[in-house]
This record gives sequence, structure tokens and C-alpha cells, in this order.
Amino acid sequence: WCTIVCMTALALGDEPESQLPADFDAESLTVVAVQIEGNQTISTHKIMSKLELRANRPFKQALVEKDVRRLSGDFVDVKTLYQRVPQGLIVIYRVVERPTLSEVVYQGNDKINSRKLSEECGVRPGDLVDPVEIGEGRRRIEELYRSKGFNHAQVKVLEGYEPEHRRAVYQIHEGPRQRVTGIKFVGQKVVSGPRLKTIIQTKSAWFWMFGGTYDPDKIDADIDRLVAYYHALGYWDARISREVHWNDDQTHATVTFVVQEGPRFSVREIRFEG
Repeated sequence: WCTIVCMTALALGDEPESQLPADFDAESLTVVAVQIEGNQTISTHKIMSKLELRANRPFKQALVEKDVRRLSGDFVDVKTLYQRVPQGLIVIYRVVERPTLSEVVYQGNDKINSRKLSEECGVRPGDLVDPVEIGEGRRRIEELYRSKGFNHAQVKVLEGYEPEHRRAVYQIHEGPRQRVTGIKFVGQKVVSGPRLKTIIQTKSAWFWMFGGTYDPDKIDADIDRLVAYYHALGYWDARISREVHWNDDQTHATVTFVVQEGPRFSVREIRFEG
């Protein structure tokens, strides 16, 4: 019965208005119906579940503004229309959906296949055209390459940043894969080089081909591990730096940890007071 009344009222009412007259007391009216227009891929039920404005309840402009803010995260544009009918007010949310991606393309990748890139990137066909998320995908691809030793890898987004784009196209310049082929320690006196090698996580490549990924962040973390190790031995002034020497084509590196142990501190006295 309610549905029939609402449809009849819609037919009898005025054309929808984008704004209510300033002197019109809308807060005194009842919401006859809440309608959604313009949605194509997102269901009306899903949109309605996000709204606080409800039919057969008093109209509240604050709720309308809150609903618009919430829907703006899912749509390019949200407009509110009002239709006055004898029973009260019909509120219409007219939405413009974000376009979706028809394709995600990777160009220039040779060392890492497109399937692995897709898993890491997280941007897939059918997703909304979201420049922020597409940019995050670019960053994740670069991080993947760096984790594999491609520290000079660069990724550009050729398509996906403009509203009219329907594809995300990533152009990849992989650069050389860099490996650690030698690890040295100089300056240490109380601890041997082989012992210090067991503390760090950076490892040398086997036969110059397997493992040994050059990761600057891991080397920095290794320095912290070595300093902590020396502190545990009482060398509180220990300082450690690193030097990296590359071959001509920047593919193989020798990492040298320069150790300055400093004096060893010991407890001279233990005293209890009070």
C-alpha cells in the first residue's frame, strides 16, 4: 500500500529541485521516499545501506549532507534533488559512477612476469579508475623490483591518471640486477670477520649468480646489528660504516664494513645507597 501511495505522489508532484526554497520549512516534512539515480554497476540496495536518511521519517538536512559526504567516496559526483508531494518530500540522490578499468598492462618487464607483478600491484581489471590506488600500484611494483636487487628500476604510469582513461598501463625500466659478491670487514681486532658475518643478514652470491641480492636497507640494518653486538661486549663507543665497490656495469658489489671498536668499558664499582 505504501509503495502505491509513493508512486502516485511522485506522479502528482512537481519536478525535482536541486535546492529547496530558503523560506521552505523542510524539517517539518516527512520523507516519503529515498531514491537513487544514475547507478549502473553498484546496486541500489548497496547504496541505500550506506544512507542514514530513511523513508517515513522526519526530513533532516544534516542527514542529507552526511549521506552525500559518505557517497562521495564511491562516486565521482553526487547531487541531491528534492521533489515536493502532498505527503511530504521525496529525496533523490543522483550519482555519477567512477569508471572501471578494462585492462591492466605491464610493459618492459623481462625479469619478473606479469602475473607476479599483478599480485604485487593489486590493481586489476574491473577496479575503479582511482589515480591514488594506481599510483600506489606503481610504488609497490618498484618495491618488488628493489627487493629482487633491481635498485635502479623505474616504473611510470602511462595511462590511469586521467578521468577518461579505462586502462592502467605501467611502463617498466628494470635496470641491472645487483648482487653482493664479496663481504669484508676491516678494523676489527677483538672479533673475527667470520664471526661478524654470522651476525649480518647480507650474504654473498653463490657463483656470482644465485642469491646475494644487494639491498641497501638490509645493509643499514646490518650496521645496527653489528653496533648492538659490540655494545653487548662492552664497546659502547663502537662505530661502523660501510663502503660499496662496484664492477664496471654496476651489477656486482663488494661490501666492506669498516669497524672502529673503541675502548671496552667495564664495571668498576657497584654501590647501593639509601
